[in-house]
Amino acid sequence: MLLWRAATVIGVVTLLSASSSVDAADKQQKNKKKGGGLLGRVFRNLDNVKAGDEPLSEDEGYWERFLQATVDSIPSASPSAPPTLGPQCDVTVEIACQDDNGVECQDIPQPEPENPEDCDVDVVYEYCVSNSGGVPQRVTKLERTRNGETIDLIGLLGTTLLQPGDEECVTETETIDVCQGTKFSTTATVESTTIGSSPKLCEDNDMYMFTPEVPCKTEVDITCVDSNGVECQDSPEPVDPEDCIEPFTYTFTVENVGPTCMTLNTWTATFIVEEPNGQSTANVIDLLPKVPPNEREICPGETFSVEETVDTDKCSGLKYTTTTEVEANPPNGDSCQATDEYTVEPEAPCETETEITCVNPETGIECDEIPVPEDPEDCEVPMKYTYTIEATGPACMTINSFIRTYTITGPDGQTTTQEDDLIGLIPVEDREICPDDEPIMVMETFEDVDLCAGNTY
Repeated sequence: MLLWRAATVIGVVTLLSASSSVDAADKQQKNKKKGGGLLGRVFRNLDNVKAGDEPLSEDEGYWERFLQATVDSIPSASPSAPPTLGPQCDVTVEIACQDDNGVECQDIPQPEPENPEDCDVDVVYEYCVSNSGGVPQRVTKLERTRNGETIDLIGLLGTTLLQPGDEECVTETETIDVCQGTKFSTTATVESTTIGSSPKLCEDNDMYMFTPEVPCKTEVDITCVDSNGVECQDSPEPVDPEDCIEPFTYTFTVENVGPTCMTLNTWTATFIVEEPNGQSTANVIDLLPKVPPNEREICPGETFSVEETVDTDKCSGLKYTTTTEVEANPPNGDSCQATDEYTVEPEAPCETETEITCVNPETGIECDEIPVPEDPEDCEVPMKYTYTIEATGPACMTINSFIRTYTITGPDGQTTTQEDDLIGLIPVEDREICPDDEPIMVMETFEDVDLCAGNTY
């Protein structure tokens, strides 16, 4: 058993040594004589083994470890040399684009909002392939991709063989809509192969992208009618007090007067009420919720209208100013705004009556019925004037001034006039008078009125 294992080991070692040179075999024989090397160590161990002896337990794993270390020490093959590079090649492709007026596509101007037919523009794409390398090349592929669509352009080339420095160009004309906010992205790809014993594949690509700025133009309008369909600014004055409060219906209309569709972003209305003293209040209403979300896109020529009804006091002398503002966005581009204003100032019906009475406060006789006294000492008498103010119209009124003019005309026709503002005789809290109120009365007395002078008072 032991001799068989030793022979097996010797055979393996011999097989490994067979791949070595003759010099290596000579060195092995020398090592054997010296008792060194692999075979030397094997024979030395065999010489120490006697018949019937059992090998040491550590010999079981020794040979396996030894042989593995020997195999691992065999050098690996040298790496192969890198492949030689083929001839130098350099191919390029470039894209240019302009409209039929020679304007760069990136600079195409906006059409006028009033001319939506100018939205369709013819543009010319040019694709130029050039051989910028040092060897001839054969173009094998030329494609362009725009917005997901790929077209083969190689058939349009005049020749596919390009000498160093040569350039071949092809053109493509397309009609585009510059009012829809579309992003036009074009990519060109070229591939070529060098001519020679070691062909090399060359490739290049280019991209041209532009997004025309979309024009945006909108208008908004306000109209107003009363409960009878009459223009609010022409609504008649009320006759009765119960007719003072009347509902006014405002209609707000937005219209797309531009060349492209747009989406409403904001839309508000502001109702301003201004009092005669200049003070005002404002109420802002959001109109956009009145527009269904699926109807907020308005295309050229389309309109959308909403209504709002407001109670209006036609008898108070108030000024009603209504404004509206809308903002919309085209698919791509700056937003646009529009505003409008509507003012209605109902003329408050001012219907009042004033009355003057005059009596002698001592006798109660009306002034125009006092007889001329026979006794000159009785010529001078007092006269008491009473001024009555009454609101006869449908609206309340506030008395701002109360002017009384007192004129004395002598027998010779000469006049003397005295004018005074009697507003101070009316308490401030009593200066507002309404149709159902008691009349306001102001009284004053002129003493020593000469009844014998022939004057007219």
